[in-house]
Amino acid sequence: MVSLDTIFVQIASYRDPQLAPTITDCIKKAAYPDRLRFGICWQRDSAENLDSFINDKRFQILIYHWSESRGLCWARSQTQSLYRGETYTLQIDSHVRFAPNWDELLIGMLPLTESKKPLLTAYPAPFDPLDETTLPNIPHKIVPNFFTPEGLIYFRPEKIRESQLGNKQIRACFVAGGFFFTIGRHCREYHYDPQMYFSQDEISLSLRSFTLGYDFFHPHINVLWHEYYREGKPKHWEDHNHKQKEAGKVDTVWSELNATAKQRMRQLFQQEDTGIDLGPFGLGTERSLAEYERYSGIDFK
Repeated sequence: MVSLDTIFVQIASYRDPQLAPTITDCIKKAAYPDRLRFGICWQRDSAENLDSFINDKRFQILIYHWSESRGLCWARSQTQSLYRGETYTLQIDSHVRFAPNWDELLIGMLPLTESKKPLLTAYPAPFDPLDETTLPNIPHKIVPNFFTPEGLIYFRPEKIRESQLGNKQIRACFVAGGFFFTIGRHCREYHYDPQMYFSQDEISLSLRSFTLGYDFFHPHINVLWHEYYREGKPKHWEDHNHKQKEAGKVDTVWSELNATAKQRMRQLFQQEDTGIDLGPFGLGTERSLAEYERYSGIDFK
């Protein structure tokens, strides 16, 4: 790393007790922790505490009570607004753990892709916060799982075969919202649509980044781990329901936000003309939807 290289770490966190441990591990495991810059949308409750980071000059933290949240993509658009020209950007969820020297590893992988606009992404291997001694070193890729009746696609992780592993990254078709690493200009070119909700995040992130000219790759080694089985942890769609709205505890219901997001998604993928002008949240100009369909093997109509 040269002295001017910095990494903008984007974290959207919703009532997550793992946020502080994630930040701590991110800094502890970095080869160059002083070159990290954090942009955090902290949708907090009374049980959370970030006092040890609030006054750290590396941090910009937007603080909201959880009841003010309008969902995942809204929160990620908030974190993205904190970008200040850093060399690289890493977007993660608020419940991950890192490999030693993760920053050096990721930066070192980018030139190996031989792409002008490389983006590294994966569904990371799992970890259990109650037992962090076992971190499986099994790289995963992202594959399509199924379509919903309204045309929304879901993904799943799949282990990368040993025969595919080597010293170079593996071509990918999709981007994981909970882990991608790329050049910082992505924050200027890709504008998170705050009206998308949750399930629309990864497929719109994939299509729009592809049409902006980004090439996707899966890392050939594990760089971080993710907590998947979060039973009992608060979810936005569980908190923001009709009962809570009637009680005056929240202003919006998740299903209303999701209905708007579905319409925007169908417009984006040209599955139907909903009459919505997506403006800066539409496709890029370097590649087309048809090119992405050919590349990914998916016919969205």
